Amino acid sequence: MNLSSSAPRRLFAITARSAQRGLASSAYFPPKSPHHPSPSSPSSSSTPPSATTSSPDLSAEDKQLIASIVRVDQAGELGANWIYRGQKYGSLLRGDHATAKQVEGMWENEKHHLNTMSIVRAQHDVRPTILYPVWQAMAFGLGVGTALMGKQAAMACTEAVETVIGEHYDE
Repeated sequence: MNLSSSAPRRLFAITARSAQRGLASSAYFPPKSPHHPSPSSPSSSSTPPSATTSSPDLSAEDKQLIASIVRVDQAGELGANWIYRGQKYGSLLRGDHATAKQVEGMWENEKHHLNTMSIVRAQHDVRPTILYPVWQAMAFGLGVGTALMGKQAAMACTEAVETVIGEHYDE
């Protein structure tokens, strides 16, 4: 992805325009209920339905930028989900049910992230990555492989992936 130095400014402008039309991160959370705690952001009931079903009017360049960002972010969420799936499977193969349960808890959070990115991808009509089958196999293999090495290896893998993702978002 070749992003110019003005890309962050363009993305900020796009985000600002989206916020004006009611697009807020809270729109991607389930409604407040005893089973689904609300985030600390405004209630999703105040967000119009169009906030997650339509895309603002954007230039071709802005659409391309958003498509690149969304495709990479969704690929990352797909990878994280398949790593956790593999870690749970590998932990169960080792007979380590406690680690499998811990991994499953972390995986639940990633499932929400993937669902959110899938909504955003559909909202902006972004094609998914064509490398998904390769990405899926590699991520599952990484998860199984590290889990078979033991809990410490699985957690080191998770920590390394989360660190790289944090650095990616900081860029």
